[in-house]
Formats: sequence, C-alpha cells, structure tokens
Amino acid sequence: MRPALSRRRFLVAAGLAALSACTTTGRTRVSPSITSGEIDVGGASLPYWDTGGAGVPLILMHPFAGSLESWPAQQAAFTRAGLRVIAYSRRGVGATRPITTAINHAEDLRHVLDALGVQRAHLVTVSGGATVAADFLISHPDRVASAVFACSLISYQDPLLLAARRATASASPSEGQRLSPAEQELSKAYRDTNPEGTRRWIEIQQRAQSAGLAPTAQTNEVTLAAIAATGVPILLLAGEYDRLLTPEMLQVVAARLPNAEPHLIRNAGHQAHWEQPEAFNALVLEFVSRH
Repeated sequence: MRPALSRRRFLVAAGLAALSACTTTGRTRVSPSITSGEIDVGGASLPYWDTGGAGVPLILMHPFAGSLESWPAQQAAFTRAGLRVIAYSRRGVGATRPITTAINHAEDLRHVLDALGVQRAHLVTVSGGATVAADFLISHPDRVASAVFACSLISYQDPLLLAARRATASASPSEGQRLSPAEQELSKAYRDTNPEGTRRWIEIQQRAQSAGLAPTAQTNEVTLAAIAATGVPILLLAGEYDRLLTPEMLQVVAARLPNAEPHLIRNAGHQAHWEQPEAFNALVLEFVSRH
C-alpha cells in the first residue's frame, strides 16, 4: 500500500513558488529547462524538480527538517555554474499521518537516478541527507562523482559517531527547557538577525515534518571505514555553531576519512546551506569543479 503522501503535489508547488511557472501536459515547466513532477519508486511517488541541461548532474539531498523546498539559493547558484541540478523530497516528507514501515531511502535514491537517466552524479547533502547518501555511496561508489556531507555525523552505526551523538544528547536541555526545531537547527545569530529567513525555514520544516519522521532501513553498515574504502572524494562542512557536528568533531571525522576535505563555515548552525548560502555554495562549487 502506498504511504500517506497526499501533500506531495503541494510540496512540488511550494518548492517552485518563487519561480515563474506555467503548466504543460504531464509536468510543470518553470523555465525553458526546469521541470518538476513525481517519480515512482515502488510504493510511493516522490516529488522532484530538475533544472535540466547538459551539465554534470548534482543531486541535492535535504536535511530531516526539510524537503525539495530547502534549496532556493543552491538551485540558482549551481545552475548558473552550468550544472544540472536536481532535488527531490524523500519518502515520508509531508505525510498526513505517521508512517510505520521502515523506508530504505538509499534504494529510493537509486530509483530517482534511474528514472531521470542519471548514471553518475555529485551528491550534495545536509544533515539527514548525508546518512542516505553514505548508504548509497557504499553500495554504488561508481555512481558518485563526489559527495558533500554538511552538518552531519553521517552514521548511526559507526562507534565513534554514535558516541558523539550520545554526548550531544546528554548535553541537551532538560524536558522543561526543550528547544524548538528552529532553536536546534538555526544559530541564534541567524534567528536574531534574519526573522524573515527564520520564518520561511520554519514553514518548510513544519510542512516536511507534519507527521514526524518515518523509520528507516539501510542497505549497508554505514561506518567511516566503509565510506573511506570507496575512495570517492568527500567534502565535509560544518557550521561554526552546529550543536551536532561541532568544529572539534569535524576534525575528528576528517581524520578518519583520508578522502575528505574539512571546512568550517563561520556564523552558521546546523543549516549552513540556509544561513550562509554564499559561503556554502562557493565551497561546494570549487570542490565539484575538481571532481
């Protein structure tokens, strides 16, 4: 039975609302090249947009608190750089009721690439998107030109990263002081100085997590050793004020990944792509240009 994803068409429309859209038969065309629609991944249809063109494909993989709406600054910058930019919302995003069946998001990613005729691509991820990309990378290193893991501890299985997650959880505020999603994800500096950006981020987060997070299943044991063994070039990004991938933890993870380059993004929290898009985009574009 198909999971409850009745909001998926709304997410497509919302993700493209800032663009000048006109409708054509079978799919939405928002410029001479950008299209949107849904991809059947077996048991669900995932909304996506695709800037098209002959450029090297780059897949944007959103955080747990986001969707295909999460990338306005990246869509524009990466398209101008000549890349074919694709984003999609993972299964369970925008669901109207909780999903209880475990989802293999890495397999869904394979279906997305196959459906769009993409054999090999750069994967640009933030937070939870990195966990999915890492699982896919271990299975299909030949299909990944490079991977950007931003603001993520990547794995729920690697002993080092599990210990870091537990330490973060133990340092979190008590129940009476529980932080809102925006307080957890966005730096205080950003929230204080950019109320409009904060408001837009909260709207996207609330739509994306309307039914909570669905359980997940993985194909591989995702560890830093397994990621390193692929030899795929990796860019590690962390926000200066990230509560999860702290600047110190960034260096610890990088030391275990000889194929990785670590960079710190100043004045950003756990959503560095949203808070500091110019710095994020510049680092990503310079990196992918070499791979």
